[in-house]
Amino acid sequence: MGDFSPDELSPEEAAMHVQGEGRRERWSSGPRQHGYSRDTSRDSESITWESPGPHSGRGPQGYRRSDERIHEEVCDRLTAHGPTGRFSLVDHPADRYLFLSAGSGATPMMSMARWLFDTAPQTDVTYVHFARRPEDLLFRSELGYMAEAAAGLRLRFAVTGAPEGEGWSSGRLDPALLSVMCPDIANRTVFCCGPDRFMDAARRLAGDLGVPAARWHEESFGATPAPVPVVSPIAPSATETAAAAGMQVVFTRSGRKAPLRPGQTILEAAEGCGLRIPTACRQGLCGTCLVRKLSGSVRMEHNGGIADDEIADGWILACCSEAESALVEVEV
Repeated sequence: MGDFSPDELSPEEAAMHVQGEGRRERWSSGPRQHGYSRDTSRDSESITWESPGPHSGRGPQGYRRSDERIHEEVCDRLTAHGPTGRFSLVDHPADRYLFLSAGSGATPMMSMARWLFDTAPQTDVTYVHFARRPEDLLFRSELGYMAEAAAGLRLRFAVTGAPEGEGWSSGRLDPALLSVMCPDIANRTVFCCGPDRFMDAARRLAGDLGVPAARWHEESFGATPAPVPVVSPIAPSATETAAAAGMQVVFTRSGRKAPLRPGQTILEAAEGCGLRIPTACRQGLCGTCLVRKLSGSVRMEHNGGIADDEIADGWILACCSEAESALVEVEV
């Protein structure tokens, strides 16, 4: 099964119809599920599959994809960088898990559930998923099959816009419902994914029900915040400010240089001089913008998108790294 890790993110670039438009793509397949070809290196991966037809929305092994706008024709080719992300149970081994999700947040949970089903079906997992309507309960049929075959998997579904029915409860996330769906939540390692408001509520409830912060892990599917330039008619230009501060970043592969104003990230400086560093969340979460720092010092305030050993080896996340020295050299 190689080095498969559940719920890694694959930052993709369309090689045909939308040149240069990058985004993260998540595949929820398990380690035994194949059906696509790949040519891998340490830093990138080229993946090709054949779609059953235009606008089919089907990816490897026929699993439904949520986005049809990039690859709409048979044999479209995508170029994908190596998988990234830290939202994986492999990094947080435990005896008991709670997978808690709403909406499309079911995707990473399904990836981890499939991985456990293939590799450790005896693992104790409570799988809780919220949706608006019964027909919106993602992966319900497959999860039912998995629960029949794996004694450790317990399913709890809830809908917010329909009455209680066969196989699901009715209601929104609250202390009473969560306590019924997972009475021993305080003893479980929790993975949570969904809309931001759902995760905010779930985080508070889990803490009130005894889940320590060390056993709470979450991933946001919220929109990437776009950088908003702020220009004052009396303020000096960015170049003048950076020149006054005497800071500069050198991108060694491209041979380009850019002044750095206080508070500006390495990613913003690269974009300002026409360089494209692959990025997605811009919050230090996904790890897509990982680059190697060759010299200089930076302040990096990340949200788990980089490991300690990577930092020790000189890697940084460009989206959340600001220069602390006059000169920073980055391998871009």
